[in-house]
Amino acid sequence: MKRARSVAYAGCCLALCSALARRGGAEPGPAASSVGVDEHVGAALPTGLVLRDQDDRLRPLESAFDGRRPVILQLAYYHCPMLCDLTLRELAGRLRELGWTLGADYRALTVSIDPHDTHLTAGAKRESVLELVPGHAAGVWPFFVTTPGTISALTSAVGYRYRYDERNHEFAHPAVTIVLTPAGKIARYLYGPITDVRDVRLALREARAGRGGASTLVDRVILSCFHYDPSSRRYALLIGVVMRGGAALIALALVGAIVAFVRRGRAAATRRRAEAAS
Repeated sequence: MKRARSVAYAGCCLALCSALARRGGAEPGPAASSVGVDEHVGAALPTGLVLRDQDDRLRPLESAFDGRRPVILQLAYYHCPMLCDLTLRELAGRLRELGWTLGADYRALTVSIDPHDTHLTAGAKRESVLELVPGHAAGVWPFFVTTPGTISALTSAVGYRYRYDERNHEFAHPAVTIVLTPAGKIARYLYGPITDVRDVRLALREARAGRGGASTLVDRVILSCFHYDPSSRRYALLIGVVMRGGAALIALALVGAIVAFVRRGRAAATRRRAEAAS
């Protein structure tokens, strides 16, 4: 299954590169450089922006944040033929495996980068995605549409660079999931269609515990064993922590063995004295 997802993702990337190449021939460099992500970890989102949800209601962005739960942000466009649908479905699949309840333990929102998307296309896409996440609370994970100015303000705030391909009538854009703190600050970027639920779980814990959320003992213990590796763009186990933990376990085992040996020796001596006295 993971291999199939990897092949699908590779196909999307090749298709995107092909589209960029068709665009300029001798100018693929500047075109490619206009698409990407400039990470703004720690930056606050402009939560005063007003968006339109799938039910045709105007809502401020701040309505997605309650100060207690971390939030997952996905930028997409709803008629995207390949990458957006794959990324959203992979994210939904990982959330299904997460074991947390959408709405109760975390929130999510998707915003279209296409100003021509409507609340109807948002609703249709939302329905197809949320059917992959059973047991979610009602009314969570809104799918928004909005105006060009609002899209520009939001994408600039998170460092999301994309462009419209006039020839193919498609958007060239990165595949990235942005995890936000309960207060609306950027905690972590997760790249590509996500195939490992551990990355989602750790990013949510980091957003909740390490960057202003409602910290729990479990969050602190788990995060002390993992760190985000910028080179691989994945969470990795801290080898030093494992080695220290292993050394501590060995030391405890040695102490336990010594204590047991001493106790057995004392018990044997006591028995011998008792036998000699009788």
